[in-house]
Amino acid sequence: MSKPDPINEFIRDALLAGHSRDVIGAELVKTGWSEREISAGMNAFADTEFLPPVPRPNAMLSARDAFYYLLLFTALAFASTYVVLLIHMLIDWMAEGRFRSYRFNQAIAVLVVAGPVWFVLNRITERMHGSGERDRSLIRRWLTYMALFVTAVIAGGQLVGIIFEFLQGETTLVSLSKAAVVEVVSSSIFLYYRRTLDDA
Repeated sequence: MSKPDPINEFIRDALLAGHSRDVIGAELVKTGWSEREISAGMNAFADTEFLPPVPRPNAMLSARDAFYYLLLFTALAFASTYVVLLIHMLIDWMAEGRFRSYRFNQAIAVLVVAGPVWFVLNRITERMHGSGERDRSLIRRWLTYMALFVTAVIAGGQLVGIIFEFLQGETTLVSLSKAAVVEVVSSSIFLYYRRTLDDA
């Protein structure tokens, strides 16, 4: 059995005794608790006049969430990668007349599978948001932050590549176009999933 969190117990008892949140927070600050710990402790209870204090739902860790979100982000990785490769192939074709039918067909095949999988799973997880389950999923938050990290690294790395090519005097319209595609796709994913965390 897990040991009760002392700050949560104190806040619950203080609210039950009729003290305001401001007074409770001030007392906790005096005894060395950080603002983050106090905020987390306060957020454990709904801000209502009802007594005893109403606890908020705890974060969840479930096998179902792991299945949905791992599959969702795997499909996203494949779909976004092959969207970039497909557009890069089209840029090469327009610039140099080169066309690799094998790579093109491979990209289309991956997108035909990964795109709908991502779309369907995204709709499923959005419905979970309506029921409040998505917002409490620890798996979702961890994988979303991992996706933000990966896309930020890709966007930053691509920007470094652009600057390096410019300093070397090797910048071309084709290389800039390909870099722009990577930046747009990675930034779009970053902004979309950052917004989903704001909605939580």
